[in-house]
Amino acid sequence: MPQFTMLFGLAAMITCFYLFFVLLRRPNVRQDQLFLALSLLILGFWVIVNFVHNLFPNPTPSLHSIVTFQYRAIFSLESLAVAFLLLFGMSYFLGRDLKKKVVAGLLAIALILAGVNATDLVIREGNLVGYTPLGSKFTQEEGPLYPLSVTIMGGGALLFVALIFLKWRRSRGIERHRSAYILWGFGTYIPVFIVFSGIITALASHDVISDYLFALSVVPYWMTAYSLTRYRLMDVRLAARRVISRLLALFLLSLPPFLVFSFLGTWLAERPNTTAVIFIGYLGFSIPLAPPLHRFLEKAVSRTVFPGIFDAENIAFQASQAIALEGDPRRGLEKALRKVAEILRLDLLIIRLYPDGETMLELGWRRAGSGWEKVERWWRRPRASSPETTPQDGDTALGDKGKEQERIFKEPLRGLVGECGLLWAEKNAGLEPLDLDLLILLSRNLGLAVENQLQHIRYLAQLDRLKRVQQALTRSSRMSGEIVLVASHELKTPLTVLYGISALSSGEATRGSPALEGIRRESERLRSVAEEFERTALWEEGSMLGTQKNVQ
Repeated sequence: MPQFTMLFGLAAMITCFYLFFVLLRRPNVRQDQLFLALSLLILGFWVIVNFVHNLFPNPTPSLHSIVTFQYRAIFSLESLAVAFLLLFGMSYFLGRDLKKKVVAGLLAIALILAGVNATDLVIREGNLVGYTPLGSKFTQEEGPLYPLSVTIMGGGALLFVALIFLKWRRSRGIERHRSAYILWGFGTYIPVFIVFSGIITALASHDVISDYLFALSVVPYWMTAYSLTRYRLMDVRLAARRVISRLLALFLLSLPPFLVFSFLGTWLAERPNTTAVIFIGYLGFSIPLAPPLHRFLEKAVSRTVFPGIFDAENIAFQASQAIALEGDPRRGLEKALRKVAEILRLDLLIIRLYPDGETMLELGWRRAGSGWEKVERWWRRPRASSPETTPQDGDTALGDKGKEQERIFKEPLRGLVGECGLLWAEKNAGLEPLDLDLLILLSRNLGLAVENQLQHIRYLAQLDRLKRVQQALTRSSRMSGEIVLVASHELKTPLTVLYGISALSSGEATRGSPALEGIRRESERLRSVAEEFERTALWEEGSMLGTQKNVQ
């Protein structure tokens, strides 16, 4: 047993130090995260100090001073850990950094209390009586200030829980769920710790459960660190539903071999070859059966256990499938966004595209009374502000930064070539953890579809530009044909007059003049050229009319 409890304590200590580094390695560490990290650091030493006595498996009189020092060190470290935990609760409750005077005052009180706990005024002596199946067995002799020390540390812990409870009451959306995680962890562990380490130990006159309580203290800290460092929080009800479906699948798959070996165990023990054949045959039967059985149980459990909770992966897959099955990508996007907006009860769900870098397309749905209003509009991209933070016309005020994070979701859409748009969602009642899970999955799945839609829009714009160019060329060609016709007509009129005059003049004289003959000949040639221009212009006009009819 000492070896087991020692390994248990080492695992808890390593977890504390790991969470300490996780909290501090994040960029822009907030004050509340810093206080929680320092509390975790002290907790790691606090946990391992409680297991020092396990290095001496046989209780001897020489352990008396070691166990007494161990008790006093535990109380001193506990007072510091509670002080930093209380500072974390105050900073987290206020949502801002504490003043330096408040931090210095509370730490001064904690250091004084830690110094007092290291003397015989709180713990006169501690004894290791022996080992039981549950763990180590201790007795302690309290000093005169023991009740005061326990009251101060217990009061600080309960004040921390009260601050987290008030934070939970006043928050909404993701902050409410963060507070619920912290409240469930510490709100359960602290009363249990007080009952088992204080009341039961006093009634039983010895302590046999501290080995486990000290190591299990890492659980509420882990829940707190997880809630602070993760923006996506797995809903406990969905996790419970998944665990139930997997346990049912495991039970159903293990039931047949259990029954076979229960009724035929003696007979099979004498026939190892038959046992091997049965085992291999059932293994080959259960492997292909496991996936469909698991899917069936997931659907069955989802209809009976927490039926109001949706599965984010399944809905995101259905939305992507709806886009793929729709011939028009825009209609597919509209259907997918409408379905997700109805499931999450959002007030706004749109995608923003930038086809040419300067023009913005908003496509999606907005809640209008009891129904939904389609959002589809083009507008110029503002230069003064980024597209992600530019509110729409008629949007409500975003309020302070905390409230905006609770009710507004923004995630870039990524395709094969990079970012191709933005997914924007709003929910005035506050976004739930499952809402965030689904929206993040949706943004990942919609990247390719949005990229295809963007290419479709660009191709339509290019086709429209080509049509306009074709129409301009047609108008220009028609105008040039008309000019040629008018010019040839106007040119033929004076040429006809000149040709007639020159012909009459050469006929009257007995001997034709070379000048008049040249005028007549050149006039006839120019009239032939003008007629050729006219025929060419008429032929091109007829060809263009035929081409336009074919295009139409």
